[in-house]
Amino acid sequence: MANVVNHSPGNIDISLDGVTDFDCTTDLPKAAPSGIKIKAIRWDPSAADDEVIVRDGANGPRIFRGGPALGDYDKEIEYYKGDERPDHGKTVSPYIHANECVVANPNDAYVYFDLGG
Repeated sequence: MANVVNHSPGNIDISLDGVTDFDCTTDLPKAAPSGIKIKAIRWDPSAADDEVIVRDGANGPRIFRGGPALGDYDKEIEYYKGDERPDHGKTVSPYIHANECVVANPNDAYVYFDLGG
């Protein structure tokens, strides 16, 4: 199984399988070796205990954590939004390690990157 990645001019949608890493520099239809600018990140877990961490590069700092939804798992949770974030608007290289991702239902948990375009 593998992550399912859909890319359009203003969005990148990733359906997580829980066993495959996501690397924006190689996994996007048009690889983004320099990274991307993210306006917002939304997390839509598949179950209450799902979690995900998005890093800036494979060994980089955490830029986003979608924690357990505490039972409200059918609702998107929006993070990484607003100018108060020190990394907001900067070019980053999103990376999701499979071992930092808990997905109860493979390919039913989504991370949405809003590129603002």
